[in-house]
Amino acid sequence: MKTSRRRPYTIFCSSLCALVCLLATAGQAAAVSARLFQDQPNTAVVEISLSRPAPANLIVEVFLPRGLTVTAGQPKPAKIDRKKGSVRWLLKDTGPGTVQLRLVADRPVPLPDCTALIRYRQPGSGTLIEITAQQ
Repeated sequence: MKTSRRRPYTIFCSSLCALVCLLATAGQAAAVSARLFQDQPNTAVVEISLSRPAPANLIVEVFLPRGLTVTAGQPKPAKIDRKKGSVRWLLKDTGPGTVQLRLVADRPVPLPDCTALIRYRQPGSGTLIEITAQQ
């Protein structure tokens, strides 16, 4: 029976290729990070950091406690749903850098009761990614 000396080389190359793909994917997954904070009692700010390659579009949704009324948003939100207590922005043609979204409420915003979700398609693979902003 004849054995091939190429087999260890093939396994090594396959493993190396898988590792490179995994590292490339891991780097893309970290292309977006976000934090939720306040700069005044009646505001909530979502700060999103985008690195290369940045996703082309983002959907940002902030969930607020019931009864809190949003009086303004910067930039203007795409939708304010008072029943769900959510504010949604659709950001198009984004690039690397930092984006801040701000909402102003009719009374102090209890930040621990708020959640900000960021959804986007991963550049390259098109996989839908959802992250939660850190407080």
